[in-house]
Amino acid sequence: MSEMEEDKWWKTQFERLKSTPEVWILQADSLIRAFDILAKAGEDGIREHLAQMQNEEETPLVYTPRIDSVALMQGGYAIEVLLKGLALTKPTVVKNMEEGDNAVSRTLLSHRLRELAKLAGVALTKEENFLCQRLEEFVFWAGRYPAPKNHAPLKPQPLPQKKGRAPLTASWSTDFQNIRNLLTKLRQMSGVPLPGTLMTNLLSDDA
Repeated sequence: MSEMEEDKWWKTQFERLKSTPEVWILQADSLIRAFDILAKAGEDGIREHLAQMQNEEETPLVYTPRIDSVALMQGGYAIEVLLKGLALTKPTVVKNMEEGDNAVSRTLLSHRLRELAKLAGVALTKEENFLCQRLEEFVFWAGRYPAPKNHAPLKPQPLPQKKGRAPLTASWSTDFQNIRNLLTKLRQMSGVPLPGTLMTNLLSDDA
């Protein structure tokens, strides 16, 4: 195989990976599993911290770094990849990609969950939309860095269906379960079968 032929072969594999919905959905499965591990560890950490605070014995508190924001970031990534997989099931999205639609390509390359949901044709409830708005902040910066690029994301925002205002990066006790619920909804919408069945189908298509 010549260098040109090899490059062509790898480009074909890249295009296939980029545009095959099942590949994205199965990648999301890995991200979902990682989120669930982090979320459970985060929940255990909160319970342990509260138990230490309520302990009447004068024992020193054990410092354990919190991973809430990292778990929320991971949940955001899982939702992002699921939405991208769902978007790729839409013939119009694939056609626009093939025709070089820059707007569609920019959205597919972004972390903007609400825009990805629109592209995928997923109707989000008000609660899910607000959750995605908050998770975008954790994916953009709050899951990795102590501060954003400027002060604007730190400013309190109105809370839908709640009184008052809070930064989008404030965490709530229901966050992890709400993410699990949205992930379950999106995964079911994908209709992608278990990996064994999927691999059989893909191999049959190659035959």
